[in-house]
Amino acid sequence: MAEEKTAILKADIGTPAEPQESAGWLISLVPQKITIKVDGGTLLASSHLIAVSEDKGASWVFMDDAKAKDPRFMELFPELKGKLDLPKPTKPKFTPDP
Repeated sequence: MAEEKTAILKADIGTPAEPQESAGWLISLVPQKITIKVDGGTLLASSHLIAVSEDKGASWVFMDDAKAKDPRFMELFPELKGKLDLPKPTKPKFTPDP
């Protein structure tokens, strides 16, 4: 069986949304598009990063929005419950090699 190989070809980070304050934190969504080489073609995946600052924007921590869809996420970050309006996930677009 041939070994499958994948590689990230490109990552485009979009313009962050205006930060919102919640429980003393600043929170913003940052759009991202990742192009991944897979066997037989490429995938274009769109998602968001969740940006969180505990020091009024001096420094930021980022996490992929896929983590926020896990039910345990709100247990870990109850401050964000009802404050984080994540866009619906989209399926990656596959483009076959020529």
